[in-house]
Amino acid sequence: MSYAAAVLLHRSGNTLLYKKVTYKVEDMAAVSLVTKAYYAFVVPAESPASNAKEFVAHAKAKEGGLNYGKVGTGSVTELLPKQVEKITGAKMTGVAFRGTGPAMQEIVGNRLDFAVSRSRSRFLFTRKRRSR
Repeated sequence: MSYAAAVLLHRSGNTLLYKKVTYKVEDMAAVSLVTKAYYAFVVPAESPASNAKEFVAHAKAKEGGLNYGKVGTGSVTELLPKQVEKITGAKMTGVAFRGTGPAMQEIVGNRLDFAVSRSRSRFLFTRKRRSR
């Protein structure tokens, strides 16, 4: 993820976390791309969702909403689900973890509905069909 994108994500994320901010996200502009990072929504192998459309339908249908693993307040693992929640209207509740590893263990154990993870860290679990 570029520094500019990280700043924009952080600043736009503040509008999800705080009721009043003193700026508009539209007034900001990215300056340069430094790097990229790819993230995925990882679900247990037993999840009824195998694509984005099914994921949103499942999130809206599940009573009480979905629980997701997050690693740090204001991190990408919290802000991406918050953005999806805002766009879709589905209820989602964050569960704090001390790292992606413990969150992925809960995904594999089918005790967590989903987590946002960097593509590389989820590869082993998806390859062995313990998550998707």
